[in-house]
Amino acid sequence: MAGRAVLLIPHRGEAGDEAALPAGYHRILAIARAVGGPVQVRTVGEALGLEVGVRRKLEPLRAKMTAGPGGS
Repeated sequence: MAGRAVLLIPHRGEAGDEAALPAGYHRILAIARAVGGPVQVRTVGEALGLEVGVRRKLEPLRAKMTAGPGGS
């Protein structure tokens, strides 16, 4: 985008409209709901087909699951 910042994930709002989330977040939510309780990053990573034996491969997923879209 030639020097312009592009917002890939919408800012978190009060409504919490799940439909505004990117597809990747929908997959994470579906996996977490299927577990039906607390879910480990490793479990979600396995379901997504990530290489779970290498910690650095799970860190981006951990960030998504912890902060969520637009969060810190």
